[in-house]
Amino acid sequence: MNGQEYVLKPGCAIISRTDARGTIVDCNDEFVEASGYERSELIGKPHNLIRHPDMPKEAFRDMWSTLKKGRPWRGMVKNLRKDGSYYWVKATATPLPDQNGYMSVRISPTRQAVEEADALYKKMRADASIRLREGSVVRLQDGLLLRAFAPVLRPWRRSIGFRTLCSGFFALAVLLVTALLAGHGIMESSVDGKRFENIVQSKDLLADILPPPLFVLESYSSALEMSGASKAEIDARVTYIRQLEAEFQVRQEVWAGIELPPDVHRVLMGAARESAIAFFALATREWPEALQGGDPASITAARRRLAATYQAHRNAIEQTVSVAREWDARELAASRVHVRDFIFWLGLAVSFAAVATLLLAWVATRSVTLPVRNALGAAKEIARGNLLIDLPHAGEDEIGDLVASVAEMKNSLHEMAAALRQSVEKIAESSNYLATGTQHAARTADESAQAARSIALNVEQLSLSVDQVSEHADAAKRLGQQAGQASRDGASTIRSAVESMQHITHSVVDAATAVEQLEQSAQAVSGVAITIKGIADQTNLLALNAAIEAARAGESGRGFAVVADEVRKLAEQTAASTENIERIIARIQQESKAVAEKMRAGVQLSNTAGSRAGDAIFSIEHIESGSSEVVFAMDGIVEALGEQSTSARDIAHKIDMIVQGSDKSAQAIRDAAQASLRMTELSALLKAMASRFRITN
Repeated sequence: MNGQEYVLKPGCAIISRTDARGTIVDCNDEFVEASGYERSELIGKPHNLIRHPDMPKEAFRDMWSTLKKGRPWRGMVKNLRKDGSYYWVKATATPLPDQNGYMSVRISPTRQAVEEADALYKKMRADASIRLREGSVVRLQDGLLLRAFAPVLRPWRRSIGFRTLCSGFFALAVLLVTALLAGHGIMESSVDGKRFENIVQSKDLLADILPPPLFVLESYSSALEMSGASKAEIDARVTYIRQLEAEFQVRQEVWAGIELPPDVHRVLMGAARESAIAFFALATREWPEALQGGDPASITAARRRLAATYQAHRNAIEQTVSVAREWDARELAASRVHVRDFIFWLGLAVSFAAVATLLLAWVATRSVTLPVRNALGAAKEIARGNLLIDLPHAGEDEIGDLVASVAEMKNSLHEMAAALRQSVEKIAESSNYLATGTQHAARTADESAQAARSIALNVEQLSLSVDQVSEHADAAKRLGQQAGQASRDGASTIRSAVESMQHITHSVVDAATAVEQLEQSAQAVSGVAITIKGIADQTNLLALNAAIEAARAGESGRGFAVVADEVRKLAEQTAASTENIERIIARIQQESKAVAEKMRAGVQLSNTAGSRAGDAIFSIEHIESGSSEVVFAMDGIVEALGEQSTSARDIAHKIDMIVQGSDKSAQAIRDAAQASLRMTELSALLKAMASRFRITN
């Protein structure tokens, strides 16, 4: 606590509702603001969350005691805020109509009321004897008197009918007593107080002791029943007689405390008491012992003594009755002397009773008319809208119930008026905000409609563009399909070329092999040619030798010489042919080597071309696969473009609907603007009506 006072805002009305246990179930914004808590911190919490330590316990005891009686409580309350500061309120708490909780209405008090309450509460904290009743201080002597006469005053305060009935009965009683005493009851009632009391006590005594007291009679009967009984039954009877003896002793003490005439007291407390004591002694000791002893002579003697003692007690009682009756007769005769005095005092008492009756009637009438006038005045003030009026103190009778109901009504009206005032302020603020907002919304709606039209036009153009893109995508799809087909054809052609090149390679390899074989054959032919040349040289040498020999032979060898010459020529021709053959074979060998080298190079080139053709086939297949993917993607693009075209048309259609809705919204907003203007006028009217209720200072 920081000791700082929080001053309530002018015109605030703090209202809260609690259940029967004091838990907050509802509160208004002013309560939240004044307490310094959040609403979530208050709802469901005990109301003593804001109780200030300076408030005396007696104030809350009185408040809860009053509320639990179904009556309103008014008083000054000092509350504690969350930040440690405090604030004063003038509180009026009333039970809810359903009796399931309480409602409290608090307003800002005057500074004088705050100072008076602060001084009172300081005094109450120092002096615990100060008490409150329904918010008002009760003086000690008043409290003592109220407690002393509570049995009489309580029904008097709580019921107008009881007061009226008491007045009527009192007047009737005066008349009846006067008539009875004056007419027929003077002689029967002409005794003074003391004598009458003695006579009554004497008659009560006679009624109590005639016939002989039940204790002695019952004890005597129980003692006689012991004859022939078992020991256990005898013991039980003895116990029972002792209980009766104890009760008789109590009764004796009562008789001893009664103020009796001396003669009656002497007989009753003398012979009657002594004979009773002797009887109980015989019945509980000697008589049971004789029965248990079993001696007939002892039993007979004990029975005689028991009967004699019982008869002595009866005689003493009869003597007491006789003495009491004689005394009553003397007292009654003596009381007649006081009749005249009694009549005088009776007249005086009747006169006093008449005056008292009139005074009682005046008090009863005033107790009705004054609260009614006060309640009527308060009701008129409430009817004028003044909810700050202090209601009169609510009594405990029917008018008090009426005032309590008026207090509940005032609190409810206060709550409704405060809520109405706050609602009107919020409505006025909201209507102004709504008017501004609707104007801005109308402009925004027009701009939105214009923008929607532009969007619709752009969406339409977008739809056309999507259609064009769809056509181009379809053409690209066809080109992709053609490219795929061309790549497939190219791959097939390259595969055929590769196969042909492979065949050519094989043929070239075969040709190279054949050329190598030709070279080898040429070398073989060259060897043969060399051999033939050698043979030709030898043949030429042989022909030369033959010619020589033929020349030697002369004429006889002339033919042989011709043959030898022919052979020589053939040998020379053969040698020349062999040389030509060698030259041809050498050229063939050179050309065969060149052809073989070229064929080897061709085979290498063919292998390289085949490898590159394989790479080309792989690339073409990759191109073909890519073309298929492109075609598939183009299918998706064409389909998506078709959906986009459809969506664009739907969007355009919906935007047209939005444009129409925007136009309608703009018109509705204009209508709302007009309605907000009417709401502003209505809030002003409600404010004027709410101002008729005075709920703050």
